[in-house]
Amino acid sequence: MRDFNRKMIGAGSVNTVLSLGMLSLLLLLSVGEAAADKEAENPLSERNRLLEVFDRYPNEAVPFIAEALDQKSVIVRHTAAHLLARIGEPALDALEKALEHPDAEVRCIAIDALAEMGLLDDYWAVILMDAHPLVKRKLQIELLKGYS
Repeated sequence: MRDFNRKMIGAGSVNTVLSLGMLSLLLLLSVGEAAADKEAENPLSERNRLLEVFDRYPNEAVPFIAEALDQKSVIVRHTAAHLLARIGEPALDALEKALEHPDAEVRCIAIDALAEMGLLDDYWAVILMDAHPLVKRKLQIELLKGYS
């Protein structure tokens, strides 16, 4: 390939060099996309991506971090909830929505985050209305932690 490029440059074929450059760029982009897709399947990569976004843009990252609560990985979900708790008040809307999530596990993770923020007392009545036994048990555990 190097010899071919030298020959083309020596021949003065700028269009060929440009087209090879474009082809190389497209190839690199497709390889990069494949690598990104593979990373998305890896929960630790997704977790690290969340941490990086949080470190750089904590308040602006709330919607991105809140979306991670829908991931399959428990590691990613817990990391997202912990980061939302660390963000504080700007993340309250996202945590309130998480309390209404169809998945009981996400609701329990939201309870963890609210407890971490010290705001569980403000939400316990709403959480108590949840019919899922796992959510009720999580609320009991967190309330007992706060009063022990």
